[in-house]
Amino acid sequence: VKNIIIKVTPMGTMMVSQLKNKVQISWLIFIFILGISFPSFLSIPSKSRESGGVVLSEYHNKEFRCLANTLYAEARGEPEEGIRAVMSVIYNRKKAKGYPSTFCGVILQDKQFSAFNSDKSLATKPLKPIRELDKEAYRKVSSVAQEAIQGAFKPVLDEDVLHYAKTSVRNHWTKRMKVVKIVSSHKFMKVNTSGEDATKKEI
Repeated sequence: VKNIIIKVTPMGTMMVSQLKNKVQISWLIFIFILGISFPSFLSIPSKSRESGGVVLSEYHNKEFRCLANTLYAEARGEPEEGIRAVMSVIYNRKKAKGYPSTFCGVILQDKQFSAFNSDKSLATKPLKPIRELDKEAYRKVSSVAQEAIQGAFKPVLDEDVLHYAKTSVRNHWTKRMKVVKIVSSHKFMKVNTSGEDATKKEI
């Protein structure tokens, strides 16, 4: 019996040792995989309630808030065409030389959009609660903003149409513009290169 025990014990020790090695290797593989994949956990975008549940990055959430707030403030009383026309001006500016390359950058330029003027804090402000009667209007502008964020928006104005104002506005800067389209209470304009007062020839 002693001889048998002596022979078996080294074999058992070897099996235990091999098992430990396998466990250690498995742990090393697990830690290695976790180390590779963990950064991806940090980059999972948050889900925006305002964007209708579409999964967006924080950058896109910020862009969406800027757009939705602006379209709501500037065009909530407009028909669909009017909302898309205002969105087209913002879109065209984002693409144009001399303007910021983000929607928030365009919107927050000093004294460019009457709804905000010099308020540079829009991008970090939480959305204000929408009154019950305005929820349908907010849904409409949110849908257009969402298209823009997702790259699906198609401008309804030519790319050189970079300005708009209320149809009743006639001042020093609108006199330098050529009105190319009127939708409801807004006129949409581009820079007038002829030098004459084009606001008298609204279409």
